[in-house]
Amino acid sequence: MRVHVTIGLMFALIACMNCGSPLPPSSSAVGDWEGRDAPLHFEYLHIRFTQQGSNLQGMACYTSDVHLVFSGVPVLVNYPRVSVSAPNGFMFVGEFQANGTISGNSGTGNSSYPMTLTRDTFGSYAKFCTTP
Repeated sequence: MRVHVTIGLMFALIACMNCGSPLPPSSSAVGDWEGRDAPLHFEYLHIRFTQQGSNLQGMACYTSDVHLVFSGVPVLVNYPRVSVSAPNGFMFVGEFQANGTISGNSGTGNSSYPMTLTRDTFGSYAKFCTTP
C-alpha cells in the first residue's frame, strides 16, 4: 500500500512539472505586432518584442488614424501572457496562441472587446510609434 502511494505521488510531481507556462519563446516571438481595436476602425495597438537571453521584453504604442495616442509603454510579459496598461486607461491582456497570433481583450474602464494581434509586416511600429 505504501509503495502505491509513493509511486502515485512521484507521478503527480512529474506531471505537475509540465503544468506551468511553456518554455520561453524562441526568436519567433521577437519583432513587431499589431492589432485593430475592435469597435474603432482606425485605432491600432502596436507592440515591439525583443529578447535578451531568455527574457522577452516589449514596448507598446497606440495610434488613432495617424495620431500617436501613447508610446513607450512597457509590455508585461509572462510567457505566454502579455499585458499592456497605458497611462490613458487603455488595457490589453492576451496570450500567444499556437496559430501565431496574440489573442486577448482590450478596453478602457468597464468596456472590453476581443483583440487579436498579428505580425506587423508593413513596418507600422517604426512608422507610427517613434517620434522624429
